[in-house]
Amino acid sequence: MGILTIGIIGAGRIGKLHVDNLKLMPQIKIKAVSDVVVDHLHEWAASKEISTLTTNYQDLLADSEIDAVFICSPTNTHASIIKEAARAKKHIFCEKPVSFSVEETIQALEVVKEHGVQLQVGFNRRFDPNFKKVHDLV
Repeated sequence: MGILTIGIIGAGRIGKLHVDNLKLMPQIKIKAVSDVVVDHLHEWAASKEISTLTTNYQDLLADSEIDAVFICSPTNTHASIIKEAARAKKHIFCEKPVSFSVEETIQALEVVKEHGVQLQVGFNRRFDPNFKKVHDLV
């Protein structure tokens, strides 16, 4: 496998945490970060070797070098960005939940399936020993 080029949508606490985690993987390059406000992010981005900051996440979707996006924006934006990313043929990691609406979640999943991209939703407790124990007991 070659280098996977990533764009991060949302540079709050969780977006920055994903950047730190991704920087530990030599096969990952983070090319761009988008957030509604980027003025305070220039020094941080430079320290993480991120070349592009933008206030428009659609810049990441239009970038042919970006293979996948991490959606770390507010929940009310997840489903629509998932659909746009899938249509742009970007693989997707999305923070939980996909949506506050079951119907909207189903629509997003249908668009992902239609466009043949991979989608993973982050459930931070998935590997928690207590959750595993409950799972095993059930």
